[in-house]
Amino acid sequence: MTTITIDAGTLTANQEDRIVTGLLLPYGEECRSNLGRFAFDQGAVTIPADLSGMSFNVEHARENVIGRPVSLTDTSAGIVASFSIAKTDAGNAALADIASGKRKHLSAEVSGVKIKDGKGVAGDLFAAALVAAPAFPSATLLAAAVDTFDPAPADAPADPLILTPDENGNLAVESTTTPESVTVTAEGSETIFTSEDQTPKEGAPVAVATAPATLTATRTEPVTTLPSLFSILANSIKTGDKTLLAGIEKEIDGAESLFAALSDVKMTGTGTVGSNIVQPQFLGELWSGRAYQRKVIPLLGSGVLTSPEVKGWRWTTEPEVALWAGNKAAISSNAPATEAYSVAVQRIAGAHDIAREFRDFGVAEFWASYFAAMTESYAKVSDKYVFDQLVLAATAVTGGAVPSGTDKGLASIVDGALSVLNADGTPSFALVAPDVWRGLLFTQDQDKLAFLNASLGLEEGSITNFKVVPHKGLAAGKVLVGDRNAAAVHELGGSPIRVEGLDLVKGGIDPALFGYVAVPVHKATALALVTPAV
Repeated sequence: MTTITIDAGTLTANQEDRIVTGLLLPYGEECRSNLGRFAFDQGAVTIPADLSGMSFNVEHARENVIGRPVSLTDTSAGIVASFSIAKTDAGNAALADIASGKRKHLSAEVSGVKIKDGKGVAGDLFAAALVAAPAFPSATLLAAAVDTFDPAPADAPADPLILTPDENGNLAVESTTTPESVTVTAEGSETIFTSEDQTPKEGAPVAVATAPATLTATRTEPVTTLPSLFSILANSIKTGDKTLLAGIEKEIDGAESLFAALSDVKMTGTGTVGSNIVQPQFLGELWSGRAYQRKVIPLLGSGVLTSPEVKGWRWTTEPEVALWAGNKAAISSNAPATEAYSVAVQRIAGAHDIAREFRDFGVAEFWASYFAAMTESYAKVSDKYVFDQLVLAATAVTGGAVPSGTDKGLASIVDGALSVLNADGTPSFALVAPDVWRGLLFTQDQDKLAFLNASLGLEEGSITNFKVVPHKGLAAGKVLVGDRNAAAVHELGGSPIRVEGLDLVKGGIDPALFGYVAVPVHKATALALVTPAV
């Protein structure tokens, strides 16, 4: 049978006496302190015989004294301390912090600490502090009673739990189990309540008390008796309730003195010390891939562009000879014809208005990277333009049947090469779609060479200078085969040309790059755009 004895009305004087009690230094519990992680066993810390030299402060600020110890008791659980709070503004503020829960933990100040194998083996207790976060998680003021039970042996009588009625004279009690009876002693009169009948069985009527399914004694004033303290400690161990534990706060003050948990000095985060001090490592410009190399322009003949207008001519009907019988017979004579040819000069340019501080403060890395990027962009744009002109001018060819065991891409290259050969050209390159290139990579080298040699060897028996280049601009399965002389690339010398202007009104520097390119197509039939047969 669970019996709870409540001695009402005895804590009223405590509020007037301004006494607070708690477990100051737990034994066997690891702390985090300015000296690292360790634990004290009973007897390791010396309790001063004269308490008059000790103080009770706030957050280890020794100039902010709020009271003094009135008792220090060495128990198996740890050193239990009671403190008298001074009748000052600081003392009143401390009591308010305890009542609100802002600060409800105790922290010991110990000098001459000796540590061995993770254990504190010596130290002198000389002060204590009221803190928000303790070095020892269990160092909590006993300002409210929690779930109660009998920590003593079954045959030993339970210590009474002393409570104070509220301002209306009422007590509210909760328990994890419903007791068979609750005994209330008030001013020498004893009254017993049961869960079935909440009417007093004997004695004079007292303030209303209830016994619900859970039994909790709640008070607004601190515990001042050791029995109450031990009841709370035992309940915490039994239930594992750690809700009263707060975070850890640290403070460093001396190599052999133990104070509260250390204050965090963090490396990262808003407003931290590290965020204002640590300088990031500067890597400079990150690698963005291999610099673009022109793929198409190197496959063709080249020339120097000397005018913004390019013109030429070509035969539409070439002069021809024929077999002649001789002996004064008539000689063959056809009717040659020509046509004018012109091609547009494509202009390419780019510019930016850049704050002149980049130049004034000598940010050389920016300028070097800027012009390198602009030059690479010119290479990409001009190469794509030439590619587009070749595709536009090329003769469309439909691939033939693919021999069994032959890669379709190889077959398309051969079909394009044959078309170029039929146009009196010499195949020198093939631009292939990415999927065609993939198929070629999976074909053994000797198979590729043997097949191409056998196919292209119709023209002088060699493919030494034939180049196959992948190009993402081609649709899947397509191949562009050509003779390097079928088209040419004429580019203004020095392109891209770099120039700079000044924006005096806005304080800017305006760098720009210019380039000019023309792509005359000499013979479109020597360019074959192959689409594989369905």
